[in-house]
Amino acid sequence: MKLFYLLIFLILSNFLQAQVRPTTIGKIGDKPVVLRDGDPILFKGIQYWGLDDWNTGYWEEDIKNIKKLGLNGVRLNIAWDHIEAQEGVFTFDQLDGLLDLLEKNDLTVVLQFNQSAHEWKPSWFEQKYSSKELLVKDVVGKHQYGRLSFSSVPYKKHYYNYVRNTVAHVKNRSSIIAYSVYTEPHFADKEQWLDYNKYNRQGFRTWIKTRYESIDQLNEAWNTTFGSFDKVEPYKKTPESDWTQMPDSERKHFADWNLWNCVAKADFISGLISDCKKIDKNHLFTQNMMWKWSGKYGVNVALDPEINYDYADIIGINVYPYPKNAYKVGASVNFIRSMFQNEKPVWLGEFSIKSGNPTEEDLSDMLSGAFEVGCTGFVYFTYNGQAEKGGEEYGIEHYGVLDRNRKKKDAFYELQNYMKTEVEGNEDEILNAPLPEPMLNVLWPQMNKIYTYLQEDFNLNLYVSAFNYGNIDNDLPVNVITEKQLINGDYDKSLPLLVPPMPMTHKKVGNTLKKHIKNDGLHVFVAGRFNQYTFSNQQEVQNKGVRRLDSNLGLAFQTLVEGTNKHKLTFQKDFYSIRAKSSYTPKNDQISLSPTDDLEVLATWDNGGIAIGIQTLGQGDIFYIGSHYFNLLDVGSNKRAFNASILKSYYEYTKARDQVTSIDKFKKKKKKKRLIRLYDKKYKVEISGKYTYQVMTYEGRMFQAEDVPQQDPIIDLHDLPSGEFIIKIKASSDHQTDIIVIP
Repeated sequence: MKLFYLLIFLILSNFLQAQVRPTTIGKIGDKPVVLRDGDPILFKGIQYWGLDDWNTGYWEEDIKNIKKLGLNGVRLNIAWDHIEAQEGVFTFDQLDGLLDLLEKNDLTVVLQFNQSAHEWKPSWFEQKYSSKELLVKDVVGKHQYGRLSFSSVPYKKHYYNYVRNTVAHVKNRSSIIAYSVYTEPHFADKEQWLDYNKYNRQGFRTWIKTRYESIDQLNEAWNTTFGSFDKVEPYKKTPESDWTQMPDSERKHFADWNLWNCVAKADFISGLISDCKKIDKNHLFTQNMMWKWSGKYGVNVALDPEINYDYADIIGINVYPYPKNAYKVGASVNFIRSMFQNEKPVWLGEFSIKSGNPTEEDLSDMLSGAFEVGCTGFVYFTYNGQAEKGGEEYGIEHYGVLDRNRKKKDAFYELQNYMKTEVEGNEDEILNAPLPEPMLNVLWPQMNKIYTYLQEDFNLNLYVSAFNYGNIDNDLPVNVITEKQLINGDYDKSLPLLVPPMPMTHKKVGNTLKKHIKNDGLHVFVAGRFNQYTFSNQQEVQNKGVRRLDSNLGLAFQTLVEGTNKHKLTFQKDFYSIRAKSSYTPKNDQISLSPTDDLEVLATWDNGGIAIGIQTLGQGDIFYIGSHYFNLLDVGSNKRAFNASILKSYYEYTKARDQVTSIDKFKKKKKKKRLIRLYDKKYKVEISGKYTYQVMTYEGRMFQAEDVPQQDPIIDLHDLPSGEFIIKIKASSDHQTDIIVIP
């Protein structure tokens, strides 16, 4: 009998396993894609709240509509209280019924465990624990939005248990493509991203020990007097509206506390994914978030993509642009894909436009632009919803292709038309389209932005501007590299590098950048507008008493005028596509460089100061503009043309210089030592220009040398005894080494 039951168990296990359709990551060329059963797929999904009350009884109708839209999947939200209404009792009947129906209609599923768990907590959970144990707290102990702390021990225990049990239940489902264990893991959209919950403060103390070797080292960095790591407290001051004015003495303390709040989120989610991967080894995990946050605290590192996407298999970007900015979505996709060096597939994890009703043109701007730079999946937000929490502008119903009465909105037909005209039948073409070959790089300033308080908006807009003026206007695709990749040398140094306008406050970044310019011939483009903290009308940056723009790169300046002004910059010479005497009026800052021997002046201000110049540094150089970056130059109707031509001209300059350098290196390699017998002890110099020379034995013993540059084409060696010697001639742009024999 036991053998019979064992046989039945094995048959059932094999049957269930046969239903699994594994998903993995593969590549088509350099493009990262999701593979299902080994075949690449283009995920065409829509957000579906199938287990919520407003969709009960409408599943079949909804699935027909989703199929009519030309989609092949849904991101299915399952809230915690749907599955574990009673502690430890997991109810899957409703979920199983919906999955059965989705599978019957060949729809795939990204299973989403809550659209942010703070809104769908089971009642038993809230009753069992106090808010002190669970919720994110501000500096005075109050909470604003009922958000759960990622460091809360009871929250982690119970939420992990809910997700693990659900994954174990559905892992053999044929419809499953991936899991999203926690969507949009930001604390709040205002001041409360910094969590002063007791568990988070304890976690901070443990983590900070890994950052500093001793409490004395920490106190020196923070300008504090803590007696031990157990006594360490987070930064407790609330930044003012103009928080760029934070004193230097407090900056590192705040930066470490800010960074920990990012790490705490990443640890919570990455730990959960790690647990779930032990349960389900056949499916992928995606992370979706709106990492580019705007407003007063937009600099917040707690949403940094480099940290918060690192643990995901699939990267999901949540974007809701205004229609005029819909075309910029592709830049965000290219940004994230290149940041992770083409190792992770990138989807639009959620997307629509601000109005919630994108037109066919809006959809084309967003999706088609994203497909061109490597996007291989999307989730349209959303199928439908109810403004049950009020009629807020950005509530669930605000988006949706159905209204609260289940009537099709215009958005339904716009999406349907777009899918028919641009996607259906073109899936293979979209997946197989090659990635654009990068021709420029932008440095992503993760650490520097913490210390210099550049807003996230500014950083990303800088990249988006470079991407658009390069990729769209000049066919110069622009990728991004991280500071870690820079420090490790893990990037293509042959490509020009656009550096965000800020001082290199992170020493390793600044020193490495200088090293790569000097030794590897890196070309770097820097704009003058650093930030309000660094520049003001009353204060100028100094380094050891000398006014400097950047202490690492060595660009000195004479004057700085911050804010709107009417000064023009005029090109003093032709610079590729820009003609001499061309004049432009920047929107804001006027920064004048100090003249140096190695600075080539390209443009000047109307007061005579140097506005644009190229500073030679070893084998490489720095191209510098003394004002805002591309998209902030105000040149009237010619704005876009000028910004695009600046980038194109700079690129042409770097390629021309590299070609000359390459030719010079080639010529130098072709030179061979000659064996010359000097009966009259007179050596003829065949290098043009002034030179210095050395004469030595093979063992390195110096016999004759001249360090003062000479012009005479003949070197008199009458003091040399008989024998063989090496003579080395060195000029500013050439060199020659020969073997000479004195009979």
